Amino acid sequence: RSSSENWGMSIFLMAVSLILIFIPPKDLAKKRANIPISISLISGLLLGISFICRFQMGFMILGLGFWLMFIGKISFKSLFIIFHSMILFFFLNSFIDQWGYGELTFPAWNYFIQNIVEDKASHFGVSPWWDYFRLGFLRGIPPISLPYIVAIFYFIYKQPRHVFNWIQAPFLIVHMIIGHKELRFLFPSMVLASYSMSFFYLEYLKNWKYGKKLERIVIICNLSLLLVVICRPANSS
Repeated sequence: RSSSENWGMSIFLMAVSLILIFIPPKDLAKKRANIPISISLISGLLLGISFICRFQMGFMILGLGFWLMFIGKISFKSLFIIFHSMILFFFLNSFIDQWGYGELTFPAWNYFIQNIVEDKASHFGVSPWWDYFRLGFLRGIPPISLPYIVAIFYFIYKQPRHVFNWIQAPFLIVHMIIGHKELRFLFPSMVLASYSMSFFYLEYLKNWKYGKKLERIVIICNLSLLLVVICRPANSS
């Protein structure tokens, strides 16, 4: 689906993939990895585009930055280039915004002021911090949704240093704190949930005595519901 959340996440993952190629496992513990200048520039530009597509991607970018600094341990030169490549894109994008809005403006700042400082987002409804768990379970179509939710926490517990967990942590925490909640806001995180589910299956479910039965149930439910969804019109009203 072409949405700002999905566009932002797709471009963000392009940047992450480019960076991770140049961080071999042996470098995680021994020395800081040097990312080629061209890759650092392209990655920074992609991260900037990701942010412009969906401002909330900034929290994932923040988590990635901390991971690269403390866990991935890329060189400060590479971090410097990636960061300033993002800034360069924001500068260039400001001319596009000026052309579109008719005046010099910074939409991300205006978005923050309107929705957070003046709390206009709350006019569309407010939910408790835990409501994303309810939404994820019900709209993710139980019982398929339950293993996914369990898998996310299992992956966090087993792999606390993994880049995906560092990326998701600030993104999920901020969205749970903000009162207005819509499941589409978590579309970027749902992409990573598929990886968590794969890890959960290979590490635990595959060897669990009831794993095969659960696997069959999930596959049957998924295929059955898939047939229903592809035959239904996008707008049922």
